[in-house]
Amino acid sequence: MNKITGNELAARGLEKIDFKIEVPTELYPLKLPENPGEEVGIEQTKDVVIFAVLFANAIIESWEDGKITVSDIMNFMTPMFKLPAALNGLDAVPAELNDLDAAELDSLILLVHDLIEVDSDKAKLIVEKSIKTMYAIFELVKAIKK
Repeated sequence: MNKITGNELAARGLEKIDFKIEVPTELYPLKLPENPGEEVGIEQTKDVVIFAVLFANAIIESWEDGKITVSDIMNFMTPMFKLPAALNGLDAVPAELNDLDAAELDSLILLVHDLIEVDSDKAKLIVEKSIKTMYAIFELVKAIKK
């Protein structure tokens, strides 16, 4: 796993921040690593954040003229291709967040910064909202299925 250093954040004009998010654990059983002490990583969390940021950005771009029409469909193509990975890995996110270290948080901040240029405080908020939004969508699907 590539570790991101505080120097890489500083080079992009981003500051290091603390991060804590509560994930509803009742949604999925946690997928824990097979070996004690093994790192879980953050690949599934990255997939969730990527989809949520790209989808929100597609809405922003589409709403620039004050309405969303069929002609805006192209804005949603890239996020839709990212949706399967975000949904398929959603069950791994709680374990990944429980194992989140400073380098992984920095990596998520840089990921958001690479997708849309924002400062580290806003990137942290976007990471948190992205994860909460995906869980809310999951809860909506569960409610409709019942």
